[in-house]
Amino acid sequence: MNAAGINAESAQSLANETKKAMGGLGQVSQGEGGEAMSAVLLQAQADLAEAEADAGKIPEAEGLIRANLALLTERSSQWANFSAVSTAAASFNPSKDLASFVAQKADRQKDLAEWTTKRDQMQRELTDLEARSKAEIDASKTYFQQASELMQRVSGVSAREGVPLVEQAAGLRKQGDEKRLAGERLIAQIDAVKPQAAEATLMVNQFQAQIAALDTAIAELNTRKSENQSADTQAQADAGRIAGEIDTLVNDLMKAHDEAYLPAFTKATSSFGKTVNGARKA
Repeated sequence: MNAAGINAESAQSLANETKKAMGGLGQVSQGEGGEAMSAVLLQAQADLAEAEADAGKIPEAEGLIRANLALLTERSSQWANFSAVSTAAASFNPSKDLASFVAQKADRQKDLAEWTTKRDQMQRELTDLEARSKAEIDASKTYFQQASELMQRVSGVSAREGVPLVEQAAGLRKQGDEKRLAGERLIAQIDAVKPQAAEATLMVNQFQAQIAALDTAIAELNTRKSENQSADTQAQADAGRIAGEIDTLVNDLMKAHDEAYLPAFTKATSSFGKTVNGARKA
């Protein structure tokens, strides 16, 4: 990381230049004015030692800054991912579909009620017709049985005595025929009502199945809505947590720069500069 164009490499370059200048001072101190030169040399060596100590802190500060930058990059990516999840979850809005399904269910429930009433009415009608037709057929069988019994008696009596029996048997057969015909008419009505009752039962089953399917669809949408709301809440919480970490990392980065890197570099370059200037004056 650079700070106003300054980094560890430029500091090292300045240190090398300073050491070169120090070498020249050492040679000069051996000639005329040696004592003055020695004093300059000693001061330059002190400045150089201080500069090198400060310069040694620069790589450590740079490493801290790079580590914070890497963490910032990672946390920024995490924040973007959580924010995307939150946006996607929040965008799921099944309100229109739910309203449509609820309206459809209300219509099917109305249809179900109507067809259930029809089915029940037809079933009651069928039960009544079947009971009446059975009663008529049973009654006709009774009349025919009675007529048959009377005709069996005729063979055992005289012709004079048999005439009333034959007439009575004929009347019984007539009543039996009437009952049989009445029963058959009722059976015909039953045959006409049965398909209608079957259709009503089919429609009831169909509407019940449609309502069940709509209930399932509504439940699934509500479940997905709840899941997305939970996902949105969690993603927002995660994004907020990461944002807090990013703020901390930014503060740490600025602290590393302002309190570690920049002071070390400023002191190092200042000491190097003093050493070089002293050498040039000498």
